[in-house]
Amino acid sequence: MNIVIFNNKHKIDLDEQSYSCLYLDASSVTTEALEATVERISSFKPDLFIEEEKNDGVSRFTDIYKRFPKVKKAWWMIDAHTNLIEHVVYAKQFDYIFCAQSWFIPIIEHEVKELVFFLPLCHTQTLTEYENMLKYPVEKDIPFSFIGNVRSFHVDRAEYVMDLLEIMGDSFFAVRTEYDKSLWYLRRSNKTFNCSLNNDLNFRVWEAIACQTIPVTDMVNDLDMVEGLRDYVITYDKMSADWKVLDQIVMFTTQERDRFIRKHTMTNRYKELLEMAQHLQQVEYR
Repeated sequence: MNIVIFNNKHKIDLDEQSYSCLYLDASSVTTEALEATVERISSFKPDLFIEEEKNDGVSRFTDIYKRFPKVKKAWWMIDAHTNLIEHVVYAKQFDYIFCAQSWFIPIIEHEVKELVFFLPLCHTQTLTEYENMLKYPVEKDIPFSFIGNVRSFHVDRAEYVMDLLEIMGDSFFAVRTEYDKSLWYLRRSNKTFNCSLNNDLNFRVWEAIACQTIPVTDMVNDLDMVEGLRDYVITYDKMSADWKVLDQIVMFTTQERDRFIRKHTMTNRYKELLEMAQHLQQVEYR
């Protein structure tokens, strides 16, 4: 099966005997590169397009999709909580939509005719990248951390951060950092604070678990949509946070956590998406 993957330039560790992948990013659809990219894709003879949405925005590969009307198209929609209307409009050109937040699925299904499925976020690394990270352990020298943006359109995290700074003092480390550096701080943290933007199970929860860190996160619906996930997190009520939960002990073994996160790397998610897409195509061709 020949697959064109947009917006992820890293090899996903897929079975090379089953899949041949062509990785492309936004530079492929500039005015200068468009025709050359279309020719390259034509030579590749794709069976499926996959677009992985990047954070906080809808990507734009429509000009390429128009050139290949007979090729099935799948979209992993991860950020509908940021600008839902634009996401709904963009979704209409896909055959299969994989939504990272389950509570958006009825909305998307109501607005578009395509097939919509739940595919939650995961650790941001592939299985190989995760295994390489484990080879280089780091000292856990940060008791409790917050890593990310304090303010957003949907929620003001500053109130929670200020409360935690007052309660924990020097034991609480808060920093706004570039995304590619966040794992370094997460790996050094024993626990890390997370606050969803809009009842969404975000990447940070998964990243923390993979970094052998306990995420302290607000309770969102999708925590119960993934079997076993609640075993690795501490939850609080965003409306009336009681920070006594920070004393909670989470019981699991290193081996259990490792087995769990291996099921939820980027590699695993792409395999789930592809298995579903292949099944749907086989059903359609019968």
